Amino acid sequence: MNVSLNYINLALDIYSIIICGIMLVPLLINAKYNISSNKHWLLNMILTCIVLCLSDGINWISEGTDSTWKIIALPLSNYALFISGIFAFYFYIKYLIAFFQYENKYKKICWNICRAMTWLFIIFIFLNILCEYYLPSDLVKKSIFFVITKDNVYQRGDLYFISILIKMIFYLESFFLITLIVRKSEKHVIGFYSFIFIPLVAEAIQFTHYGIGLTCAGLTLAFFIIFLSSNRQLIENLDDSNKELSLSKKEIKEKEKEIIKIQDRTIISLSNLVENRDVDTGEHVKRTRDYVELLATQCFKEGFYKNIITPQFIEFLKKAAPTHDIGKIVISDTILKKPGKLTNLEYDLIKVHTTEGGRIVNEIFGDEYDADYIKVAIEIATYHHEKWNGKGYPSGLSGDAIPLSARIMAVADVFDALVSPRCYKEPMTYERAFEIIEEGAGKDFDPILVSVFLKCKNSVIQINESYKNNKL
Repeated sequence: MNVSLNYINLALDIYSIIICGIMLVPLLINAKYNISSNKHWLLNMILTCIVLCLSDGINWISEGTDSTWKIIALPLSNYALFISGIFAFYFYIKYLIAFFQYENKYKKICWNICRAMTWLFIIFIFLNILCEYYLPSDLVKKSIFFVITKDNVYQRGDLYFISILIKMIFYLESFFLITLIVRKSEKHVIGFYSFIFIPLVAEAIQFTHYGIGLTCAGLTLAFFIIFLSSNRQLIENLDDSNKELSLSKKEIKEKEKEIIKIQDRTIISLSNLVENRDVDTGEHVKRTRDYVELLATQCFKEGFYKNIITPQFIEFLKKAAPTHDIGKIVISDTILKKPGKLTNLEYDLIKVHTTEGGRIVNEIFGDEYDADYIKVAIEIATYHHEKWNGKGYPSGLSGDAIPLSARIMAVADVFDALVSPRCYKEPMTYERAFEIIEEGAGKDFDPILVSVFLKCKNSVIQINESYKNNKL
């Protein structure tokens, strides 16, 4: 197994645990005030996901025979990984049934299928233990889900595909539940459908590219979207409970702000999770966020784009910037981590992250946020690779036809890419990076934005250096 790839997978697991931990806070607040009992299943789902990510992380670092603890940890972490994975699906189905409170005859059918598949999975786990440890190796050469070699290295079992089939049944069951149980007008449907699509893509990439671990990250992203989709109900229920507790309007607003603040922090962590797959520092989303805020604020001070740039626009821009590359979640690591030049086909696949990013942003935020903010977030994710001369992608927009938010993001994104180390290049000097930005005025970038950005050289460098020194 590739050691560097193992540590990348480990980093994804750590980010996933952080995101799950952040989501736990409002759920625990919810439990404290005894509201929305269906959140009990969401809480179980998130806790199970933490166990899943923790087991996966241990799995990536416990191969080899150089330490006694590794020989013990590797098989145990794999059993925990498979079991917690299936229980994450189990709790999701139960939460889905509990969330939509109206009755439907299909609920009982789906719940019985869920329990049956969970027990079937557990039986296969015990069969794996039996084959691995208790049956003579000269009689049985088959393993169910996985086998640990004499060198203490994990390998997929001969019947590993059975675990994939069982997960596919859970995905189909989720689709069945949402389609047949949920009312067409239900505003939370998009968020729940995302649970089917995102982990399914992650699972497919992991299955076809051995050594890449995306299942945990995919489930975490899906659970986060579900968390946001149900968060409005949490706030509404919080309002009702606070009224019963005779809390003041100020106290109610403070609690709502606390939940929204947690959401925003989670979005940053989620974006870092995606970016960490192809950016070495993991701070790219924070730096670009600061660059766009600096650039937009300076434009506002100098009177450029008065009809668009307002304090609210700047706030939306800053908040949305971290999600600009979230569409990369659907791109394989073999492409994102490729050290050499991409083929035409690979480059075409990379381009997909823009349109997918806009779609995912729309699913994540839905109608949970201000419509103007959602518009800015979708524009940034979709159009930040458009060029002023019309030679960018995905739509080949040019000049003022490119949304201003995306034009600002483009300058910040390219500059940070130039001065940061990547798997295919070394970082450039600040001087050379600014030269490239200046050369791109009127071709790649909005010339007005370039002129303003160059005036802020010292502040831009200060932002970049502050992250290097871990001051932010």
